[in-house]
Formats: sequence, structure tokens, C-alpha cells
Amino acid sequence: MDKKPDIGPLIISVSGIQLSQQDCDQICHPLCSGVILFARNYQHREQMIELAAQVKAIKKHLLLFVDQEGGLVQRFKSNGFDELPAICLLDHYYEQAQDMAAAKNFAWALGYKMAYEIRSVGVDVSFAPVLDVPQQPTVLLDNRVFSRDIERTIDFARAYIQGMHDAGMPATGKHFPGHGGVSEDSHHCLPTDTRNYAQVIDNAAPFMALMSQLPAVMSAHVRFSAADSYPATFSPFWLQQVLREQMGFKGAVFSDDLSMLGAVGQGSIVERTRKALLAGCDYGLVCNDPLAVDELIDHLETPIDTGASQRRQAFYELARIKPLEEEHYHRACTLVEQFEYHLTQSNQHVIH
Repeated sequence: MDKKPDIGPLIISVSGIQLSQQDCDQICHPLCSGVILFARNYQHREQMIELAAQVKAIKKHLLLFVDQEGGLVQRFKSNGFDELPAICLLDHYYEQAQDMAAAKNFAWALGYKMAYEIRSVGVDVSFAPVLDVPQQPTVLLDNRVFSRDIERTIDFARAYIQGMHDAGMPATGKHFPGHGGVSEDSHHCLPTDTRNYAQVIDNAAPFMALMSQLPAVMSAHVRFSAADSYPATFSPFWLQQVLREQMGFKGAVFSDDLSMLGAVGQGSIVERTRKALLAGCDYGLVCNDPLAVDELIDHLETPIDTGASQRRQAFYELARIKPLEEEHYHRACTLVEQFEYHLTQSNQHVIH
């Protein structure tokens, strides 16, 4: 029997539309198990296919990630990729049409189309969907959320996730336990959510309701001050006691980008990554900072955690298990076109 590979905890980024020598050296390191791609890495469809093949030629047991939510967060656009409507428009459609069955069909189609097209160029996973439920206006979430209503968020997200899974892509719920109680953007600061524990848990209902459908979640760089002094990404309370023990989550946990300003208060990049892994993250994302990745390669001693290693292995296998199929793709495209047509007819701007 072949020995299963050791899958490291780091997800890193690369410099451009081709790999540099530094990129190759970092990808080769045992700590690296994935590469997250950005708009700077995309020129056109054929180029992305070639770049994905180059990355995977360096290391077989590696996954490629991207944020391809639609709306304002879509890394691959034009030259082979349609611009996807923002998922917030599902709620706008429902409020106009009062047709939940049709809205869920459109949600399924958005999830399927996104996942199929990403996988067709060799990228394995889009970090989606966002399960945050905003309680107030927020710069970070803007048009990225399904709804401000918890039950509608669950309904739309369940259909969207099913679309992703039908296209062979595991879903990742963002950003546990919820970024919806703060207005600040954790890219630029560490937000503090002052709500009490019960309020935060109530707002995290989509994570709980969809737990059995979620192979992974991504943590929030938010401090929930009434419950714990640490931001959720670095909090054993949130990631182990609440997520694992109380909610019973068995899947993988990705940190949000540890280069964001919401994380830098936890020390150097080595200290941040170690704290996140000790708190309960199975993967640490380090984006747009190749010098930080070099520092991690030189100095990070990863905790010995058999459970985390097994979860990384399980996620890898899930992301690579289903061959690409075209069976439902044309139906999904037709439904997305119908969705956009309905929005145009109702004078609702299609946010790309």
C-alpha cells in the first residue's frame, strides 16, 4: 500500500503569470501544500491552464485555490471567464419575485458555473461561499453576502454549495464565526465585535445549519471581546471549544490571510502562523508576501497534530476525487443567463 503523502499547512501565493525561481523553491518546500491565485496571475484561459500545470508539475500533492465569488471578488475575468453576478442579487431577486424555488435554482447555477469553470483550467478550489450575515453596513462584505436574513442565507447557501459539490468542488464557509457584526475591514485593522456570546452564535446559524455540507471553513480575523481576548483565527475557544466540540465540525479549518492587518498584532509571521495552527487552524494562508514565506520556511516548527494532518489529507482527496463532467454545465449557464435577464427586467443592476 502506498504511503499517504505528508501535506503541509501553508497556502502561499506566487508572483505573476509565470513562476519565478523563488516561487518554485517555496512550492517545493514540505510546508507548502497549496497555492492561492490572484488577478495578477491571470492573463487568459490558456495561460492559466499552463500556469496550473506548471505548479502541479513541481509537486503532485498540491491544491490550487482562488477567491472567485462573483461580483467584486472575482480574480479571473474576461478572456475565457464570464463575469459572475454578485450573490447578494439572489436576495434582490427573491424580494422582487417572491419565488424561493427559482432563487435556489439560480443559487445552484451560480455555484455550479463558478466551480466548473475554475476546475476546467486546473484550479481546484474557490474559497466560497461567504456565510456572514451583516448586522450593519460593512466595507468588507458589501455585495459578497447572500442576505441580511439568516434563514434566506441558509437557503441560498445550501443550494449554492450543492452546485459547487455537483461540479466536484468542496465548499469553504467564510468567515467563522461571522464577520457580520462589525463594519471595519480586517484587511486594514483588527475589528472588535462587542456582542455577547449568544448574539454571535445566533448570527453564526448558517455555519451550524450547513455544517454537514461544509468540508471546510475559513476563520475570521475578528475579536469577539465578550467571549475571548483572541481574534477567532488565533482562538482555541472559537476553533476548538465552539467549532469542534460544541458544533461537532469535522472538516478542515483555513485561516484567513495571515498577512492581513487584522492578524499582525499576533507577532511576527512565524508567531502568527504558529498561534493559528495551535489554536485549531489546519492551514495557514500567507498571501502577497514572499519574504514572509521564506521566513516561515526557515523558522516555522509546525505543531505535531495527527488530526490536522488527517483533515488536510481528507480535504486534498475530496478536492481531487471527482472528474470534471459537462452534464449540468449548459443548464447552469442557461439559468445564470435567466437570472441576469430577470434582474435587468426588474431594473436591478447586475453587480460584476
